[in-house]
Amino acid sequence: SSDLPMAVRLQIRLGVVPEPDRLPDSPDRIVVVEPSVGSVSRSKGSLYLLVTSRQGGKGPREAVRHVAEAIRDQYYYDESAGIRVCIEKAIVAAGKRLAHDRDRYGLHDDQEGNGPIGVGVVVVRATELYVATVGPTEAYLVRGGRLATLPDPHRERGLPSPGIEPEVWRGEIGADDVVALLSPNLVARLETDELREALTGLKPQL
Repeated sequence: SSDLPMAVRLQIRLGVVPEPDRLPDSPDRIVVVEPSVGSVSRSKGSLYLLVTSRQGGKGPREAVRHVAEAIRDQYYYDESAGIRVCIEKAIVAAGKRLAHDRDRYGLHDDQEGNGPIGVGVVVVRATELYVATVGPTEAYLVRGGRLATLPDPHRERGLPSPGIEPEVWRGEIGADDVVALLSPNLVARLETDELREALTGLKPQL
């Protein structure tokens, strides 16, 4: 059972693009962990993770899956620090592992030497909200009908890229707030007004 305040728990809703609506060769990987053990909820919160790739094909899809699993496992295994530091460490560790195996996955850098893999992480613990993005993944917060892009200092630098130091944004989440992690394929097809309308009208089910 969770020890989160009842009012907060009842307001958390998850919306994911249905599997039939996703492209069959989509490189996106979605991981959701909502712990049922109260002690884990209190210490680590719930994890919502999107990993994507600018590059298509079997190898990059496998890379995306392994990065998602590595971040999830590392985040919940690491009890050495607070949420912000554990998110940073999990992304860095996954990036290093990906760099070691990049030839196996057939990953190619862009002209600036940046890798193709993007990561978006959201952690919710009670009313605390933590968000980090690296590379081609975008995060948005809708509050009071206003759409805000959460800052990302590494928007162009996808994994694996040397020297990335993820920055985790921390704020509070309210009952009517909407947080969205979007892959570049979706963002490229929507105008800002369309995106705002879609997110402000979002009413996902449990």
